[in-house]
Amino acid sequence: MTYAMILQNKVIDVLPNQETEPWWPPDPAGNPVTAVLCDDTVKKGMEYEPETGEFSEYIPPEPEPEPIPEPTQLDRIEAAISQSNTYLSQTYSEIENRIIDNYTMSLVENNII
Repeated sequence: MTYAMILQNKVIDVLPNQETEPWWPPDPAGNPVTAVLCDDTVKKGMEYEPETGEFSEYIPPEPEPEPIPEPTQLDRIEAAISQSNTYLSQTYSEIENRIIDNYTMSLVENNII
């Protein structure tokens, strides 16, 4: 006879060619290990439904999607500083261009170029 060793409704081992029902001690947490008659289709890792006596393949649950983290106060401050720096560099370039334009215009007005 073949026995499936069941711990918390999971097959933890399959023992073929047993003349008597095997006995295993409980796990370290005190959960009992039960021997259940089965056929050769039962494999380690399968689930056991004690109310119906049926074995089924273990289907892992779908992984939870990782939550999108909320920006922290530091993230918001860094974004604001970065945006300010971009604005300041654009403003600096505009001021620089106006100075160059004014200088060029004064050269033209004074017939220097």
